Amino acid sequence: MPPVSYSTMINADDKEFRFEVRLRLAKDAIREGIRPTARKWDCSRNTVRRWKRRYEQEGLQGLRERSHAPHSCPHKIPAQLEKKITELRRRSGFGPRRLKEEFDLSCGHGAIYRVLKENDLIREKKTRRTKKNDLRDVKAKLEAFEQVQMDVKYLTDISRLLPQIRHHDLPQYQYTIRDVRTGLLFVAYADHITKSHACATAVRFLTHLERRGVDTSQVTIQTDNGSEFDGQVIHQQDRGFRHTVEEMMGASHRFIPPGCSNANADVETTHQLIEAEFYDRETFSSRGDFLDKAWSWQAYFNLNRKNSYQGWRTPAERLGEAAPNLSGRVCLLPPVDLGSLLPRSPDRRQESRTQEMINHLTEPGPDPPPPGQHQPGQPELVKMDTPG
Repeated sequence: MPPVSYSTMINADDKEFRFEVRLRLAKDAIREGIRPTARKWDCSRNTVRRWKRRYEQEGLQGLRERSHAPHSCPHKIPAQLEKKITELRRRSGFGPRRLKEEFDLSCGHGAIYRVLKENDLIREKKTRRTKKNDLRDVKAKLEAFEQVQMDVKYLTDISRLLPQIRHHDLPQYQYTIRDVRTGLLFVAYADHITKSHACATAVRFLTHLERRGVDTSQVTIQTDNGSEFDGQVIHQQDRGFRHTVEEMMGASHRFIPPGCSNANADVETTHQLIEAEFYDRETFSSRGDFLDKAWSWQAYFNLNRKNSYQGWRTPAERLGEAAPNLSGRVCLLPPVDLGSLLPRSPDRRQESRTQEMINHLTEPGPDPPPPGQHQPGQPELVKMDTPG
């Protein structure tokens, strides 16, 4: 007698084991009869008859498991309609509900979904990590300085820095530019948020690139829709940030889409880093001391600080990969007090003042002094041995 009942053995997960159980049961029925076999295996006589009959008529193949699917399905979608659904999906990219509404399909959206799933036409929802990896691949295909992001950081929002700003008359705003491809960072400071300061930051940056051999006509500066970047300009003839970047400097400018603040995520990320690693840790004795230490931290960021998101490479190393013929000194543009760059002629028209500022910034000048060590304990900055 078997150690366990037929129902227990037949519910086992192993398909071959279940086949062996049916074969032994059928042979016992042929040898001993139906009633004794049913008592022996603790199952019904109909079960014994079924496997005995299948074994006698079909042999071993009759003991194999069969599909329990119905032989016919009256409400199944016709093959012609299924083909139409797949073609519409490939052509439009619409989901099940929109396919039904737009093309007046006779079946329900649930049936349309099943058709799309059976034909592998359902697009899997991308995870956050997948999206980041896809975006990383897109950025890796950019040229150095092909796309840069620009933004303004409010230094008065930093609780540890605010008392020092008031006591030592430190700058209240940071104008930041970051290259998307290499991650290079360039900052400047001012006491106000104005178009003049934004223009001065862009002109100084583009002039620096031009001096180091970068074709600035291929540079695109991306900003948010703030008024300092002409984001709220009504009259197209306004001589502001866009006019300065495109008409006077020959570069391009574009805004991020409204409501998409994460479109400038590269430069926003550096705002968090510089606050946590620099402003929250340093103490400043004067405005000049502030600029000197900011210059040291910026140089550390560009030359020494490895980015885990970019395979633990520094921005300078990524620049060498993206533009090996470009001078490494393009990484070095010291922070500056933007107020010192603006002509002191408030009664002049904006266009005249901007042109005067451009003439001043584009004049050849000496190379910036080497940065110091921004904090005790930080590694010494690497030296730029590249020509230029």
